[in-house]
Amino acid sequence: MALSHVCVLAFFLFYLFESFTPSVQSARGAARRVECLNNLKNIVMALQNYHDEYGSFPPAYVTDDDGRPMHSWRVLILPYLDAQRLYREYRFDEPWDSEANAKLIKWMPSVYTCWTHDHSMTAETNTSYVAIVDPQTCWPMSDGRRSSEIRDGVSHTVMVIECDSEDIPWTEPRDLDLQTAIRVLNSIDAKSSGAHRSSDFFYEHYEGRSVAWADGRVKSFPMGISRSDAESLFVIDDGWPESNSKLTPPTPYPSRRLRTGNVIRFAIFALLAFLPLPWVWLNPRPREGIARSANG
Repeated sequence: MALSHVCVLAFFLFYLFESFTPSVQSARGAARRVECLNNLKNIVMALQNYHDEYGSFPPAYVTDDDGRPMHSWRVLILPYLDAQRLYREYRFDEPWDSEANAKLIKWMPSVYTCWTHDHSMTAETNTSYVAIVDPQTCWPMSDGRRSSEIRDGVSHTVMVIECDSEDIPWTEPRDLDLQTAIRVLNSIDAKSSGAHRSSDFFYEHYEGRSVAWADGRVKSFPMGISRSDAESLFVIDDGWPESNSKLTPPTPYPSRRLRTGNVIRFAIFALLAFLPLPWVWLNPRPREGIARSANG
């Protein structure tokens, strides 16, 4: 009986410690968000280096002779991400999902994933960073866009955003179309569109998504910005204002959600730790004096 109480109390103290260390959890979450921002920064710098060498940003995808997408821009910039060996092993004469290329999917560079997202079992092969593919954006499908074609200016146009809700293997020549990207930035549903996530015992905390401009800047946006603002971020020639301060305030959203299951577990552990176990109530011990007289 004593051992049971000790075990229950040990579990209770563990959960109590986890529950009241928000500063530690917050620091971990902040460090991971910074890492994700750095990933995005490295990606957009690689895109700029590609532009310096070829005179344009890479196409969203490379097609075969019939116009079918074959290879992703994420593969094309591997040499600028210190992944030359992986680039050399990739077979550009075969589609991305051929037997030879499919073997490389598991070797996704860490720069393509953000670990503060809600990840599935395929997190180690799915990208957290996507392009916005549309004739009006920096990614006009199978053509490379020159920076001079971005009439709003590279400092006012977003190239890449965080989103892991579409389950896109990093080598697949697939990204987001303009309307889907607008929906992602406009959404206040953190789990469906890939916001940053951290948690303590009682709460899950959600923050915004990071984006990268064509000039190399990165920034985290809150969830729920207006559809018109989201569209202005992506379209290259809509007269985007000089200052991002003109963004419409985002729709209010819950920045944290109660983890109901853990609250219930906490309550159960508390009851078991501080109250007698049920069979003690049903089978109370005989009082010491009565027990002595019975033995006498």
